[in-house]
Amino acid sequence: MQIRILHKQGKSLRAIACEVGCSVNTVRKYLATQDAPTFRPAATPRESILKPFEAYLRERIASAAPDWIPATVLWREI
Repeated sequence: MQIRILHKQGKSLRAIACEVGCSVNTVRKYLATQDAPTFRPAATPRESILKPFEAYLRERIASAAPDWIPATVLWREI
């Protein structure tokens, strides 16, 4: 919406891009479409590489309470 308002005010594409904080091509794309931009979620979320070790990490963190274990130490252990 802000891009369209600035364009109606007569600002150049480059000036709009600088003010909004995006590239000139993005400004062109938004001005070329009549609809508001739509965003779609990522296709499938990836599984964490820590998933197989989740139970161990939770147990290890719980056993150290109220102290904490640095993440680097936990990473080295797994």
